Amino acid sequence: MDIVATHARALAALQRNGSPVTFTLDLPGTQEPTTGRYAGAASVSVQGYAVQAKVDVMAEFLGDEAIEADTLNLFFVPETLGEVPPLGSSVSWSSDQYRVKRLRKVAPAGTAIGTYVVLA
Repeated sequence: MDIVATHARALAALQRNGSPVTFTLDLPGTQEPTTGRYAGAASVSVQGYAVQAKVDVMAEFLGDEAIEADTLNLFFVPETLGEVPPLGSSVSWSSDQYRVKRLRKVAPAGTAIGTYVVLA
């Protein structure tokens, strides 16, 4: 399996049929004991394209676990092969803000081509 070509085809399909998304996780850094302030704050972002996934598809990939009614389920393909949205990261979808609650990577050769993402 040519993982690079498979990723390129998946990304092209979602670029045509999906929506661009950016998952962002803000990291506060480490707290300085003497001042109580945080130093080294950073932000991690993963960009790509996503489509909304059906709940029954998500249940299959999550081992038939019950999916909460107030969750949103996406299939995401990153612009950079192997990137996965960080748990707890935020994303805007249809003008609403969500947090990444659960992930299921699609990685047939060990490197993630895409990810099923459960948002809440």
